[in-house]
Amino acid sequence: SMLSAAQSVCPRVTQRPSVREQLATCVSRKSRQATSFVQETLMQQAGTHIKNKLSELKLSISVSLAESIIDEILQDLSTSQQKLDQHVSEHTSPPPSTSDKAAPRTNIPQLRVVEMEFPTDEYVPVIWRNSIHSRSIR
Repeated sequence: SMLSAAQSVCPRVTQRPSVREQLATCVSRKSRQATSFVQETLMQQAGTHIKNKLSELKLSISVSLAESIIDEILQDLSTSQQKLDQHVSEHTSPPPSTSDKAAPRTNIPQLRVVEMEFPTDEYVPVIWRNSIHSRSIR
């Protein structure tokens, strides 16, 4: 199409075989460059999009993993607290009477594990922080 347009505008110049060959070579080279440019651009954009999605997925998995580890730790602490309470109650003697002041008193503070809820109203995963104009990771 570009070659035929050049022939219609400049018929005398394009009648020469050397000029026609140069024009054909130039047109084919430009069309290959345009094709490779489109392919490279699409690959680059797809690569960026895939990389962003993988980062979001890694972050989501990390949050899930951290929450499950915290749940396991809280469960283990609760079990340990129960065992410690049972052990202390088995090995402490009843309080000494007022007449027996020489007996040692065991003063062991009570440990309590308080289970707190994660503040979900203040927590927004990264994958939900998309705005119309930009994507931000905080």
